[in-house]
Amino acid sequence: MHPDGGFLAWLPVSAGTFTFRGELALSSGTAVAERRILVPPHGPPASGKVPDIDPASLFPRSDLDLRAGDWLVARMRGVPGRPARFRAGKGPWQDMRQVNASGLYEGARQIAAGEELDGETLEYELGKGWGGAKARGTARVSASARDSLVATVKPSTAGFSSVKTGPSNGFLVFPLPGTRLLVTGRDGGSVRVRLSNTLSGWIEAKDVELSSGTAPRAVTGTIGVAKTDLGATVKIGVSEKVAFDAEPSAGLDALTVRLYGATGHTNWGINDAPDFVQEVRWKQESSDVVAVTILLRPDERLWGWWPTYDGGSLRLELRRAPASTRAGRSPASRSCSTPATCPRRRARRARSARRRWTPTTRSPSRPGPASSAPARSCS
Repeated sequence: MHPDGGFLAWLPVSAGTFTFRGELALSSGTAVAERRILVPPHGPPASGKVPDIDPASLFPRSDLDLRAGDWLVARMRGVPGRPARFRAGKGPWQDMRQVNASGLYEGARQIAAGEELDGETLEYELGKGWGGAKARGTARVSASARDSLVATVKPSTAGFSSVKTGPSNGFLVFPLPGTRLLVTGRDGGSVRVRLSNTLSGWIEAKDVELSSGTAPRAVTGTIGVAKTDLGATVKIGVSEKVAFDAEPSAGLDALTVRLYGATGHTNWGINDAPDFVQEVRWKQESSDVVAVTILLRPDERLWGWWPTYDGGSLRLELRRAPASTRAGRSPASRSCSTPATCPRRRARRARSARRRWTPTTRSPSRPGPASSAPARSCS
């Protein structure tokens, strides 16, 4: 474990395609992340009179489901300095350009409105005439103008799923079970879903149920704040479950929740925890994104939060910082300035690493010490 709370491991790699799988045991279940890795073989491509194409380099490698406006990208590796092109099925040829000296070629074309592709494979060509070489990929490409499907997030042991910035990229949001998302594409075992008019992400197909239906669209209702022994509970009325993210302020004195695929229609707000929550504000941040900001009292700090759906409401359990943390540093803590000389800080880091994701994952944060609090109380 790295001193900053991250987990590191060195793994051997060799030429070929394989998957790294990471697991993190949380109190709510086991979180899993996978990364598909391609390591190309060493050395230049084969050369000779016939310009060979490396069949292992053909891209795309997995089936695609595209929509009008999407880009179909093709890549291959072969002898440098030759004309290259590709096509889908029996469609028109599209030129490819050489992108580096080792013979990597790339081409792209945009799917036109109304264009239909029914599981076509890509054909690649390097060189011209009888001396040219051809290869055909195994991935099948589909394009359709038909109505999109709707993905409903399945229940899981972790209590949530994950939408990523790409099929094998970083985390974007963590939708809860029952959340409906409009499907706009597919890449192998991942489907692309629309969060808003300007933001899309990718979720693993095994984590959702696909069905036909209307596009998800939620309307917000009453926002209520109730006092609890450890802080407060905020309930945001919504007509259906939507994807969301929660972002604390830099000073941990506010929390902003963004609801994707939502329209604001909140006319009432009730605050029964004025000693912790100062006020709640909302605004229509864009045409289909509602932002709800929970502002704490000036002398309060957010210690953690946990989201769930409770009937027709998104429920946020907020935990306030302990009184000793809010009051400031104790005299004894001033002599402990580094992790190496501070046993309390080392212990807190270890506990924090066991129960939370590393900061780069942006996972929902279960109530507990915020990552910056131990540094303030022991510096």
